[in-house]
Amino acid sequence: MKRQLNRDKHELARDAASFANDGGVLLIGVDEDRPTGKLTLAPTRLSGLAETVEQILHQRCDPPLFVQCHPIPVSPEDTENGYLVIEIPPSPLAPHMVDGEYHGRGDKTKHRLNDAAVERLFAIQAARQGHRRAADRRRNRSRSHRGRPRPGGPPVRGRPPDRQPSGTTQ
Repeated sequence: MKRQLNRDKHELARDAASFANDGGVLLIGVDEDRPTGKLTLAPTRLSGLAETVEQILHQRCDPPLFVQCHPIPVSPEDTENGYLVIEIPPSPLAPHMVDGEYHGRGDKTKHRLNDAAVERLFAIQAARQGHRRAADRRRNRSRSHRGRPRPGGPPVRGRPPDRQPSGTTQ
């Protein structure tokens, strides 16, 4: 949570990059009293804020980070001020580097990732990509043979012998 978008664009980029490992949400316009954990609403100016956030995350994160921004106006009468919800989905390209460093998150804080943690994240992403590719191959294979015999496979039941695909017997 952030009261407002700080002038420190690197801080926003580090926060978002740390969330991109597993996904998360940043709220702008909400203030947190750290010792007590108490949250208070602190509306911020919305005009151009979502665009600024997107530009910062495209320019400061490597690879660029894509997010969804959802402005929430204070009221129907006051659409200039409000809150910005920044939705950060788990990134298939994580981890993302900011200022030459990778960042991760704990429950309440972000931290710089050491080399071993970065290697683990890359290994997890590679495994996820491998599982996705294997699932895509299985899905495509089953689609390509739907309603047709597999080459060299058994005859199609219910078809007369003269209607069997070439290379199969009944």
